[in-house]
Amino acid sequence: MKYVIIKNPIIQELEEAVIFPDSLTHRCFKLFNPISAGFVTIECNDVHVYGYSESLQLRPRPQDEEIIKRAIDTKQKIFIEDEINPEGKNGID
Repeated sequence: MKYVIIKNPIIQELEEAVIFPDSLTHRCFKLFNPISAGFVTIECNDVHVYGYSESLQLRPRPQDEEIIKRAIDTKQKIFIEDEINPEGKNGID
């Protein structure tokens, strides 16, 4: 899989990971002004970034692995909440 790290459009201090299949090019995300890019392997909770994006001329940074782990953890929490509360109701009217 491939990834790019971008600045959150609302909270500029926050960096977000976008993970996508190898069939897409990093260049597809150029309009998001990526900070770093590369390839990623994810096995259980182990994340490893490597490589180089030729189309963006960006490399992985050491902190990218933690940003990707945070993204995965957030998505798992959302998935679990959706399973518990599939209609998205939070008990507040």
